[in-house]
Amino acid sequence: MPGRVTEIDKTDEAINIADLLDQQQSYQFQFPEKFQSEKVDIIVPVYNGYRFLDKLLKTIPLTGMTYRLILIDDKSPDSRVAEFLAAYAKEKEHVVFLAE
Repeated sequence: MPGRVTEIDKTDEAINIADLLDQQQSYQFQFPEKFQSEKVDIIVPVYNGYRFLDKLLKTIPLTGMTYRLILIDDKSPDSRVAEFLAAYAKEKEHVVFLAE
């Protein structure tokens, strides 16, 4: 079915990011080159946490990955969350906003 989100089975090539970060002196991580051509879905459910959203959304592009970002307002009682996420999604083509 066109447009349907599917899971890519990459279990044989799984990356344990925590182990790799522990082996490095700094916590700057570069995804392996072979994964740079993959498009991934990043799903972020948000319940409150308004004060962290800007920082979160600025750090995701630093991965260098090609991605679609799916932001979900998980019935947050803080109305600023939905407003912020909706405005952000409106600005970015690769971002989808869902209100639960």
